[in-house]
Amino acid sequence: MLEMNPEGMMDGVVRVAGGERVDSLLPPTGQRAKNADYLFRADNVIAEFKSLQQEVFTPAYRQKLDALVHEWTSRGLIYVFGRAAINLRTLPAPCQQEWMRLLTLPLQSNVIQLAHSQIKETKKTLCRPEAQGLLILANEGNVDYEPSNLMLLVANILKKKHPNGSPQYASIHAVSIMSHTLLVSSPDLPARAFFWLNGHRPFCDERVKNLQSKLERAWYEAMSKRVGHPIPRFQMNAEKLENLRFS
Repeated sequence: MLEMNPEGMMDGVVRVAGGERVDSLLPPTGQRAKNADYLFRADNVIAEFKSLQQEVFTPAYRQKLDALVHEWTSRGLIYVFGRAAINLRTLPAPCQQEWMRLLTLPLQSNVIQLAHSQIKETKKTLCRPEAQGLLILANEGNVDYEPSNLMLLVANILKKKHPNGSPQYASIHAVSIMSHTLLVSSPDLPARAFFWLNGHRPFCDERVKNLQSKLERAWYEAMSKRVGHPIPRFQMNAEKLENLRFS
C-alpha cells in the first residue's frame, strides 16, 4: 500500500487542472466560515475534497460494525470464525441493508451535508452564485465498500429532496471517487489498477464534466510518477462497473 499525503497530492493535481486553493484567496486572519477547498476560475467550479477514512470509516464506525456482525451471528444470519473478513456482496439481504444504513448516516452528515454547506458558503464568499459544485471522495484504506457500491450509496443520498420537492444537496453537481492506495481488479481489466470514477447529477453542466476529465488525467499522471511507471486509465459502463473488486 502506498503511503502519501492525499490532500497534498490533490493540491498538485488541482494546480495542473487550472485550480487553486480557496484558503489562498481569503484573508489570513479573522473569523471566516468553513469554506470548500478549491476554485477553478475558468470552469467556474468550486470543489471540496473529503477523505472517507477521516470522515466515515472511523474507529467509532468500526466499533458499530463489529457490534452489528456480532448481532448477525447471534441471529444465525452469518457464521464468522475469528477475524475473518466479511464482504457486502456475499451477505444475506437483511445484513446488507443494515450495513448500508450504518454507513449512510455518517456519509450523509459528515461528507455530503458538510460538503454541500462548504460549497454553498464559498459561492457566497467568492461572489460566484452561478458556480457549480464538485465533491471529490478519497477512500484510502477501507475495502468494505467497493467503488460501485459507494457510488450508488452517494447517488441515493443526493436524490433526497426537501418537502417542497427541491434537491436537498443542490450545491453538489458532480462526484468523483478515487483512491491513492487501493487497487481494483475486474474480468474486464488486463491487470489490477488504480481507479478514478465520475458521476453527475441531471442538472450538471458540461463544464463540470470536462473538469472531472481534466482532473482524472492529471491524477493518473501524478500517480504514474508516484509509482514509477505509467498507470493506464480505464472507463466502464455502469454494468461492468459492478465487477470492480478491491484486490
